[in-house]
Amino acid sequence: MKRYWKIVILPLFIVITFGVLYVHHAIAKEGLPQFELVNVSDDEGIGEDIIIYGNYVADESSVWESFRLSSDGISYSSERNFLEQFNEFFESQEMEKLREEERGFMRGKEVDPHLYSKDAEQIAYVGPSALFNDSFEFEVDVLDREIREKKSFKLDIPDSDGTDHIYVDHVQLLDDMLYVTTTNYLMEDKELHIYQISLQDETIEDRGAIAGGTIHGHFIVLNNGMGLKRQENIIVRAEYIEWNEGMHTSEVVDEEYFTYDLETGKKQVFEVPEEFAMAEESTEQEYMEEEQDTTEEVIYPTNHESVGSEELYFITFTSDGINYYPYHLQENKLLEEKEISFDENILSGLSGVYTKGDHLYFYSNAGEDGNQMKKLFKVDLVNGEIVYEGEIKLTDAPKETHVYNVEVFNVDEKR
Repeated sequence: MKRYWKIVILPLFIVITFGVLYVHHAIAKEGLPQFELVNVSDDEGIGEDIIIYGNYVADESSVWESFRLSSDGISYSSERNFLEQFNEFFESQEMEKLREEERGFMRGKEVDPHLYSKDAEQIAYVGPSALFNDSFEFEVDVLDREIREKKSFKLDIPDSDGTDHIYVDHVQLLDDMLYVTTTNYLMEDKELHIYQISLQDETIEDRGAIAGGTIHGHFIVLNNGMGLKRQENIIVRAEYIEWNEGMHTSEVVDEEYFTYDLETGKKQVFEVPEEFAMAEESTEQEYMEEEQDTTEEVIYPTNHESVGSEELYFITFTSDGINYYPYHLQENKLLEEKEISFDENILSGLSGVYTKGDHLYFYSNAGEDGNQMKKLFKVDLVNGEIVYEGEIKLTDAPKETHVYNVEVFNVDEKR
């Protein structure tokens, strides 16, 4: 009988372990407050596509729980089972769907969406996201999703002498070519590079730097937020920063926006609206003029950009609402300014702005009762109108749980 004890103990151990986890999750769920996204606007269907990512903070002890909230209800990270705990709780819906559909291809890879691109037939990955001078080598994986054939190879990065480290910013698949956008650090300087990879020949070409500056500057690929769909251009904001060594301060001395056509190699610099470029400076001046009046709250405009299907939007929040300027990407011209007004209480409680292509979401702690009224708005930037207003309501809270605050840090759309 003794020789069978292992056979009996192992299944029993598994059952007890998962039973404890199940009970733990059930208890944890009972101790968590329940929220609901309530539709306030007329259109009932729009809110069904929205997913809110955030935290609730209990008491003043900084005890917090991460959650996802949608029309389907709320789910907390602590409620997930043992296997689900290994997956990124806040990953985009597009990446989550890809991981579920292509588990074999995704296994062992970083989940950063900037490293992936896909078209109707293929999904491509180039990594790792960070490379250092002991290993300047791209790992390339491409899966043909129709015939289920995978191609994998590695490529040494050319012309990397003098490079300290490299970060991958964007990957784009166009037919049988991969275009990899990277930020290359060269001691005291920084460059934005484009590498062209032939999938057929398994070769790589360095197209060279398309922008450069000091190590303190920044290159931001704005269309990273467009997901994994085909994009023939990258859209870049370059910030050129001057560092004051004595004062240990930095200052933006120049800024430019441009598109780069991946296939032709043509670079087109944008015309930036003067009002957008000067918004931050004018706000500081407004504050200096009004700082003596402590009874009047000064609302700080915030600048944002969003890359839509046909236009790049330069967006500024003001004390009256939103002013924005569409820039038509194909026609290379700035279009007329659009304005959307909001209630003063909404703007004074503004705590988060999330750009999603032709849509803009913003979150506000509005109303006289402060944090108890949490509103979410969706703006259609093409037509210049508010198409959704929702409210995050507390529907149930255990007596021992005091909800101190709800923090929203991203909004996504179901795909």
